[in-house]
Amino acid sequence: MDNSWKRDLRDSWQGWGLHRVKMTMPLNSIEPACAAINVPLNTSITMKFAGKISFLKTPGKTIRLYAANNPGKPVWKLDPDRSHTAHGKSEVTFELPELQPATTYYLLTDRNWIKVNGQPATAINDGAYFYRFRTTTVK
Repeated sequence: MDNSWKRDLRDSWQGWGLHRVKMTMPLNSIEPACAAINVPLNTSITMKFAGKISFLKTPGKTIRLYAANNPGKPVWKLDPDRSHTAHGKSEVTFELPELQPATTYYLLTDRNWIKVNGQPATAINDGAYFYRFRTTTVK
């Protein structure tokens, strides 16, 4: 996606990207919610899946968080492996660094970054399969 399309969220539009992710990956929920606004600066991302998750045979497949105003460099990146505490469970929480106020963030993953019930997951991207949120304006 061209960088000019990576704009801030609008209060009146919730988007459909995460809905498409759920159609191709057994993801039950994610917090903060997709297109949430006023997300605290100290937050984490929690994903609940409809099955056991695995990070076996996923080296080099990462999950990354970007600020929309700086799409060239992730603010957080992780390449989870089977030593991750969520391996074999149905829920995973990723602790994030302190985020900047009034900033839109989006998540990208490589295809097959995680397996759910042994099946590789689709990629979360900045196009049709997106997840994003906006932080609060106060520090």
